[in-house]
Amino acid sequence: MAPAFAQVTGAESDEVEKQSRVSKQADEFFVAKEYSEAIRRYKKAYGKSKVRTEKAEIALKLADCYRHTYDYRNAASQYKRAVKLKINREEAYLGHADMLKAQGEYADAIEAYEEFAKAFPKDARAAIGIASSKDAIEW
Repeated sequence: MAPAFAQVTGAESDEVEKQSRVSKQADEFFVAKEYSEAIRRYKKAYGKSKVRTEKAEIALKLADCYRHTYDYRNAASQYKRAVKLKINREEAYLGHADMLKAQGEYADAIEAYEEFAKAFPKDARAAIGIASSKDAIEW
């Protein structure tokens, strides 16, 4: 007999499959540049997901959709969520900082670029972002 934690009921299996299907549909809308529909589907997939790494990936994809629709506030929020969910991807850290800067939140952007620099010390984009945000504050 398999351990209890390894057993998956038919209903649970169906739920995982449905969750994956919704995420794949969202991916198709994203590729087709139908970002509003992709957002709707990714939100649904995020709500159904119970796996932290999957939630982080969905948050990153949601952030990209919001960025493409010029909704920088929601994009920043989703990039930040992906970072908090421990996604180890440069685009999440950089996206969060860039979206803050795009909204004129330069002090917060500097903090986000510093976090990016700490996570990815070899990436020069953090230093560029910090410098440009400091310049914007001075103007």
